[in-house]
Amino acid sequence: QLGGELAVLGEGWRVGLLGLWIPPRTLVRDPGTVRYAGLNFALRPCLAPRRRSLELNLCAGVELGALRGTGVGATPQPRRAWVGSLALTPGAGLRWLPTERLALVLALDVPISLVRGGFRINDAVVMNLAPAGFRALAGVELRLP
Repeated sequence: QLGGELAVLGEGWRVGLLGLWIPPRTLVRDPGTVRYAGLNFALRPCLAPRRRSLELNLCAGVELGALRGTGVGATPQPRRAWVGSLALTPGAGLRWLPTERLALVLALDVPISLVRGGFRINDAVVMNLAPAGFRALAGVELRLP
C-alpha cells in the first residue's frame, strides 16, 4: 500500500486524515481470475506526548474504503464488482524529530474489520476481507507552520 496523511497537531495530540492506495493485484483461483485495487481513508485521532525529539503516538481511528474487482482471462461470465470496507484502526507510532519541521515515522496499525465481504466467481469465494490484520507504516513527515 502507498499512502499519505494530512494532520493537525497540538500540544500532546494530533488528528490525521490518512489516504491509502491499494495497487492492482491479480488473484488466480479456480474457477477464474480476479484483478482488484482499492482506496481507503482513515480518520485518526491520537495522543501524542513528546519528550525532547521523540514523540509517541497512541491512536484510535476509523477507516472506510472500497475495493473494485474485475473478472479477467478465462473467468466465467466476468463482471466488475465493488466491496466496501469499514474498520476500527487502533495503532501506535514513534516519531523522531531531528528538526522542528521534519520527523521520521514508524507506526503499526491493527485494522479490525466491522464488515464482511469479498469477491466470488459463481459460488466460489476467491477473496475475502480479513477480519483483522497488521499494517506497518514508515515515512517522512514535513511539519508546516
